[in-house]
Amino acid sequence: SDDILVVQQAFQNLEDPLPLLNGSVMFRRKVVEEGILFRHLRYVNRGQDDDWLYRVSEKFNATNINKPLYYYRSNNSSMTLNVSHINYFSIFAGDYVRFLKTYRMEQGSDLLEEQNDAVIKTFFAKKKKEITDKDPAYLELYIAHKYLTQENRRQTLTWLFKALWKDLGNSFIWKKIVFVSLSKQS
Repeated sequence: SDDILVVQQAFQNLEDPLPLLNGSVMFRRKVVEEGILFRHLRYVNRGQDDDWLYRVSEKFNATNINKPLYYYRSNNSSMTLNVSHINYFSIFAGDYVRFLKTYRMEQGSDLLEEQNDAVIKTFFAKKKKEITDKDPAYLELYIAHKYLTQENRRQTLTWLFKALWKDLGNSFIWKKIVFVSLSKQS
């Protein structure tokens, strides 16, 4: 059907976000029989679900059904919102998974199965350099924003000051500190 083509094309184009919602995926037993299972992704503590979907899409077709069958609940202690695990590796987890997929498509082999850490470390070093060349305090601002969404003003300010320490001339950071300091606490 047309939907199968749209979903498969999205996987081929490495679209972000993926066209399937990980928590609502149903699949045939054949996927497991083929040995396509969740796996540990070295260096990151997230992205296993997308990695699995990419690997499934390489052997099987996928589609969506037009019914709301999924309810998403947000929890501050979830892996997605847990700020204590954030680092440059985790920030780039989605890029990393797409990089692994691209490598499989271009090289015909899997970096994780090869245990090719040199290529993986080079990928992360390049991503970190790209972002910190433009914004030296990117990680600190990212974490500050996460705390701000959780309405944790103290931690937001702590991370904003860490960001400021890395980039004293950044007027955005100064403005953000003033904004958070003067905003009413809920």
